[in-house]
Amino acid sequence: MLYCYYKIIIGGDLIMSASKVIKQIMVERDISVKNLAEMLGVKSQILSNKLYRDTFTYNDYVKIANMLNCTVQTVTKDSGKVFINEYNSEIQETTSATNQ
Repeated sequence: MLYCYYKIIIGGDLIMSASKVIKQIMVERDISVKNLAEMLGVKSQILSNKLYRDTFTYNDYVKIANMLNCTVQTVTKDSGKVFINEYNSEIQETTSATNQ
């Protein structure tokens, strides 16, 4: 499995890893690791390990952002065009089922 390391730039100044962004949103929304793990349908220890090691796949990150009522955006540097990256659980479930 390929794990990606993301750095998120907030307000043009602050650079945060995906894990730090997720943790910050969890604090702001008063959501525990256990609660988020339940929302995602995974064991809390697995989520805790991913948060500690910052080993989220891109799909993991988009799914978590969606669960936390956030969006993930890709912005082109030259034109400033914004693309919203959405998590589609129906496509993910179909893909997961065909890969088993």
